[in-house]
Amino acid sequence: AAAVDVADDGDTITMVNDTQLNSAVEINIELTLDLAGHTITGSASALSAIAVTGNLTITDSTAKEEPVVSPDYQTVDYEAGKIEIASSKGAAVSVQEGGQLTVEGGILENTGNIGLGVHGNSDPETWSNPIDSTATINGGLVLAQEYGIGVYGNGAVLNVNDGVTVSYTHLTLPT
Repeated sequence: AAAVDVADDGDTITMVNDTQLNSAVEINIELTLDLAGHTITGSASALSAIAVTGNLTITDSTAKEEPVVSPDYQTVDYEAGKIEIASSKGAAVSVQEGGQLTVEGGILENTGNIGLGVHGNSDPETWSNPIDSTATINGGLVLAQEYGIGVYGNGAVLNVNDGVTVSYTHLTLPT
């Protein structure tokens, strides 16, 4: 959160330690977040660990290969940094208010609800005015207890080019 507060438009933040957040971190500028094999843990009382209202790219420079799903769909082999939350109220990462997210690598996980939420306009009174929030997944892994990705409201867009999304109850991940 402190690194985001001092970041300039276009900067890259590279994680050097695991981090525990007390509240959601809002990304309202253009930023690249390199998880570098580390874990960002969001507060269970927050609606998300990271709320994207700007333009965020998530990557992990330590990931050696893309996620590999076993033939029986019971395991996923992928070693990478992670943004995690145990929230029954929201998502590990939430794209809202016209934000733009690109996932190139890393893991987005919510053990309580949604891995990634993309939010357009859901207000019935102004429904005809879209809110163009977009997520593009080019790699990485999205995990969630309830459902992997939720796309809600007028203007919300999800593009999936690669990567793996899993909603699980009994999935085994390597530790």
